[in-house]
Amino acid sequence: MPRSGRKKAKRQRSPEAEAPFEDTVIKLIYDVGKDPVACMLLASAMTDEKEHDFSKHVLTHHVPPDFPPRKAEKLFNAFLTWAGQATSDNPISHELEAAIHLRKSVRSALRMNKREFISKSRINRKAVVKEALLNEIPVYHVASLPPDQPYPRRQSFVAENQYIYDKNDYFIHCRRQPDT
Repeated sequence: MPRSGRKKAKRQRSPEAEAPFEDTVIKLIYDVGKDPVACMLLASAMTDEKEHDFSKHVLTHHVPPDFPPRKAEKLFNAFLTWAGQATSDNPISHELEAAIHLRKSVRSALRMNKREFISKSRINRKAVVKEALLNEIPVYHVASLPPDQPYPRRQSFVAENQYIYDKNDYFIHCRRQPDT
């Protein structure tokens, strides 16, 4: 028994409580596997918006009213998990399996394209690649002025153009400068 509410005791779910939900999941996987629109949405679900579209379609057309709301919130990931745990007793349809396989292969191809782009554009932060890139950058050495010759000289002001000089004229001529 937990003391003063610090640690909560884990609740054990009875197999009888799990059975109706498991039956619902099996029926849901079967129904989605027979729905070509749902399979198409699943295969093209590469972004959060597309995943939401799939979840919305499944919730609208296939989920029974007594479905647990906590499971419905994260339906997309839960559905992929349930479909991945299908057994030989309750196999998934060939259409659903093809949609999952297509989604997985497209995601893998996108991931490989991203890695290739990173590698070719030299954004990769691996030490060897970074060292090679840094070695290609030209280095210029400039001699500094002696300490008795500050730049700009005292009482002279540097401006990129005349407009900027005129804009700062009051500040330059009417205020005390830090180097004077």
